[in-house]
Amino acid sequence: MDDYVTKKDFEEFNQEVKEEFKEIKEEFRRHTGILLEEFQKNIGFVIDQQQDMKKDISGLKQKTDMIHEELIAHRNNTEVHTAQVKRKRR
Repeated sequence: MDDYVTKKDFEEFNQEVKEEFKEIKEEFRRHTGILLEEFQKNIGFVIDQQQDMKKDISGLKQKTDMIHEELIAHRNNTEVHTAQVKRKRR
């Protein structure tokens, strides 16, 4: 058995390393693609949830504005009614 590495041994080893690196590179590319798809799906889910929350908040604001207007109208009506009752009592 020879303890020296020949040029042929080095070239064979280099070829094996290149092939293994190519396999690793392809596996990495495939794995990265899967992660990217999953990330895009999750981002889409978050965006959908955010839009739903925005709609809910918008609807709540409309309801709050409507109640606010009703309370103002009720208060104005009550103040007018109270003034009319005071005039009648005098």
